[in-house]
Amino acid sequence: MRKFDGLYFLDDTDRTILKELTANARATMQGMAEKIGTSRVTVFRRMDAMEKAGVITGYTVLVDWKKLGNS
Repeated sequence: MRKFDGLYFLDDTDRTILKELTANARATMQGMAEKIGTSRVTVFRRMDAMEKAGVITGYTVLVDWKKLGNS
């Protein structure tokens, strides 16, 4: 991830990590590393950098309230 003129630019590995997290925020770093063909340390460092830069702002849970009787 590089910063230029106040904006962050992601490479393919950063984008892939974000896509994996978007699909499954509970994915393990080891699982993501194996899936994208890199090391767990690389995933950790890149996620840490994106968190510190504010690119990743949090992790969340989506609830299907209808399944609980709420509309």
